Amino acid sequence: MPEVLILMSGGIDSTILAHMAGDRLGGLLFIDYGQPAAEQERRAVYRWAAPRDVDVIELACTLSGVDDHMRTGVGSDGLRMLPGRNLIFAAHAINIARARGWAEVWIGANAGDEPYPDCRPSWVSALDALSQADTGITVSAPLVGMTKAEIIERARDEGIDLAQTWSCYQPVQITEPCGRCHSCMEGRISCCDDPANHRRDPGGALDCIQCGASLPCGVCDECRAGIRCRELEE
Repeated sequence: MPEVLILMSGGIDSTILAHMAGDRLGGLLFIDYGQPAAEQERRAVYRWAAPRDVDVIELACTLSGVDDHMRTGVGSDGLRMLPGRNLIFAAHAINIARARGWAEVWIGANAGDEPYPDCRPSWVSALDALSQADTGITVSAPLVGMTKAEIIERARDEGIDLAQTWSCYQPVQITEPCGRCHSCMEGRISCCDDPANHRRDPGGALDCIQCGASLPCGVCDECRAGIRCRELEE
């Protein structure tokens, strides 16, 4: 019986949540708040939903501070925290779930999101208590105790094609993640270490077929000297 609404960004975490929900999945909520990767995220959501005939609810939402907190430059590292974002998203999801007769809202926070206040277990618990008191809707983060590496391993075990997901904050081009932002690096730590995911082009550059990140080529003088790869500087 459909009873779960998932906040879906098209990334690894929300994609595996959708897979985990199975027959309990009522729908996916995609929110366009003016983020740099909105179009890439939207496409990833529909790549998962369309062949499964899953309902996607789209919502346009205006948030203050997007330019300051999310558009910090292609490839810039560090966290991108937009104050109140997940609280606003969750409120919309709770409202929609209640209107449609669904009982639960799932969000994709994981153990690696601890630096973000609105992804911590204490925040999820507080929001759940408030939501239940107000609407009766349960809010949970089923992956909050799992690391990104554990999530990716489970996704592979479940046969999920990670290449169809999108996680980059601010892409280089419409189909090319930057490979260097915090979100790219989080996935890269887990998938780029596997040689099975490495692909070398005719010019010698190496990348990861799972996340698209550029990798040290391993053959230039810089790599052999243990310093930053020449290919990554180009």
